[in-house]
Amino acid sequence: MNLKIKLILVSCLLYVSANSQSLIHYWNFNNTSSFNDHIAVTNSLINGASLDSLRFTGGTSLIDYTNGTGQGFDVNNYNARNSDPSGNHLRFNNPIYGALIFSLPSTGYKDVMVKYAGMRSGSGAYYQFIYYTTDGSNYSLFDTIEPTTTPTLYTLDFSSLTSVNNNANFKVKILFGQGGGGTAGNNRIDNFTMEGNSLSGNDILPPTVVFSPLNNEINVAVNVLPTITFNEAIRLLNNANIGSADSLVVLKLNDSAGADVGFTAAYSNKVLTITPNANLLNNQKYYLALKGNRVEDLSDNAIVTKQQIGFTTIALQTVFNPGDLVPIAYRMNATATDDEVALITLVNILPGTLIKMTDAKFTDNTQNQCNGGLVWTAPSTGVAAGTVINIKNDVPSTNIGTLTGSAFGLSSGGDQFIVYAGAATTPTHITALSSNNWITSNTSCSGSNSKLPTSLQDGVSSINLSTASGNVSGNTANAFYNGPQNLPLNQLKDSILDVKYWVGTASGTAPQTWPNWGFDGPPVVTSAKVLSSNSIELVFNKDLDNTSATNLANYTGIAGLQSVTRTNNGSLKDSIVLIYASSFVNSTNYSL
Repeated sequence: MNLKIKLILVSCLLYVSANSQSLIHYWNFNNTSSFNDHIAVTNSLINGASLDSLRFTGGTSLIDYTNGTGQGFDVNNYNARNSDPSGNHLRFNNPIYGALIFSLPSTGYKDVMVKYAGMRSGSGAYYQFIYYTTDGSNYSLFDTIEPTTTPTLYTLDFSSLTSVNNNANFKVKILFGQGGGGTAGNNRIDNFTMEGNSLSGNDILPPTVVFSPLNNEINVAVNVLPTITFNEAIRLLNNANIGSADSLVVLKLNDSAGADVGFTAAYSNKVLTITPNANLLNNQKYYLALKGNRVEDLSDNAIVTKQQIGFTTIALQTVFNPGDLVPIAYRMNATATDDEVALITLVNILPGTLIKMTDAKFTDNTQNQCNGGLVWTAPSTGVAAGTVINIKNDVPSTNIGTLTGSAFGLSSGGDQFIVYAGAATTPTHITALSSNNWITSNTSCSGSNSKLPTSLQDGVSSINLSTASGNVSGNTANAFYNGPQNLPLNQLKDSILDVKYWVGTASGTAPQTWPNWGFDGPPVVTSAKVLSSNSIELVFNKDLDNTSATNLANYTGIAGLQSVTRTNNGSLKDSIVLIYASSFVNSTNYSL
C-alpha cells in the first residue's frame, strides 16, 4: 500500500554595504575540505590575495579549520556577502603565540576599507594588534582592537593612507596580546573583506546584492518581509526608474518549480522589499529570486544572472508561561564532570520549538536580557509534559532535541541559568535558577550575579539555592531536587521550587548521583500505523480514560472518522483504532 500518513499529535500542548565601493577580496571561511581550502580567498578581483598564519618559536598557535562553528556567528552572520550562510569561521587557537597575515593587493583601487567579524574566547587573547605594510615587509601599527566574547563587526578604515592605494604589496597582519584574557583559548574571525573605489573612476562592475533572509537561513519569522539590498542605485535596463517591482522577483514554495506565493514588491533607497499577501506558512521552505537581465546600475552594468536563495520559516512555537519548565538538578563545578542542568517540562512542547538557555545576566540596562548562550530545538516528535531535558552547557549536548549557539561554563563561585523563548531583545522568560541569591540591581552581562527576570518569581516559576542544604556561604555549586515525584504536574512545580527539597554540595566535590527521575505526565503516543485502507492504530504509553479516548471529537485533522475502539493491552498500555468512512488516498499526506 503506497499510503503516507503523517501523524502530528498535539495535546494542550548583514551586513549591508552603505556605499558603492567594490568588494575586492572576501574570505567566508566556509570551506573545510582541507586547510588550504579553508584559508583560500573566496572571491577576489585582483590576483595575489592570500592568508598565512605564523607560529612563533615554542608557540602552539594553530588554525583549527574543522571546528569553527556556532559561538554566535550562526546567529549574527556579520559582514557576510553574496547571501552566504554562516557556515564555518576561522578559529585561531592559542593566538598570542602566532599571527595572521592577509595579503591584500589594491592594484587599481583606492579608499581601502577592511572589515571582519571577530570575537575571543574567555581564555583567549584580549588584544588584537593591527599592523599594515605597503612594501610587503616593514609593518606599522595601525590600530588596537579589544575583541568581545560575542561576535562583533570591526572596521579598519585605510582610506586616508594614500600609500595603501594602488599597491600590490599591501598586507594586514594581526598579532595578539594576553591583556585581560588568557594565554590559551582562541580568537575567531569571519567574513573578512576589503573594499575600495576604482582609481579610473569608471564603474565597470554590476551591482552586488544581499538577500535577507540569507541563503539557507532557518527559523525565519512567518511575518518576514524579505529584502534584496543593492550596493548602489539601480534602474530598469531601458534606463527607466523602477516603479512597481513585482515583475523583478519570484517567490515560491519549496524551490523554483514550486507554487507561486502572492506578494507585492517596492524599491526604495537601494532596497527592494517583498511583502507577502499573507503571513508565510510555518516550517515551510521558500524560494526567492531576482530575475536576470532586468536591472542595471547607473553606468549600464546589468545583473545578468538570476540571483536566488532558499530559506525555511520557523515551526509553530509553543506559547510558554512562567514556570512551564523548571530546573530539577544542576552541576556547576563537580570534579571531572561537565556542567549540566536538568529541566522538567510541565507542558507539552510542540515540534521545532526554540528555547534559549544562558548564563548571560538579566540587568537594569535598556536591553534587560544579555545576549549569548545556547538554543535548544524540540525534536520532530515534540516533547511530552513530565519529560526531563538534560542540557550540558560547556560541552554542548542534550538527551533530547538539539543544541546550537555558544557554549558557556557555570562558575563555581556562583552563577545563574536563565531560560526564555524569543529574542534577547524581547524575551519571554520561562524559568531561572541561581546558585546564590539574586541581586537587586545589575548592569553587567558577566560575573557571578544576576537580577531575577522581572516576570519570574522564586517559588512560583524560578528558584535560588542560596539557602539550600549544603550551601557554602550562600552559594550552592551543585544540587538536585530530592522531593516527591508522583504528584500531579500542577502540584509538582510547587514542590520542585521549594528549596527544602533540594540537596546541595560545595564546588570541587564528587558528582552527585541524581535520582532516577520518574515524573508523572499525560499519555504519550508510542507508535502509530495504518492497519488498512481506512483504519489507523495508535498505541499509548499508559491506560486511558475511556470516555475521552473514545470521543470522536478528540481526533481531528482527517475527515470522516466513523468509530473509535479502545483496547487495554496490559502493562497499563492502551491501543486506539480509528476507523474512517472512506479509504485514504494513495500518496497523500495526512495530519491527525
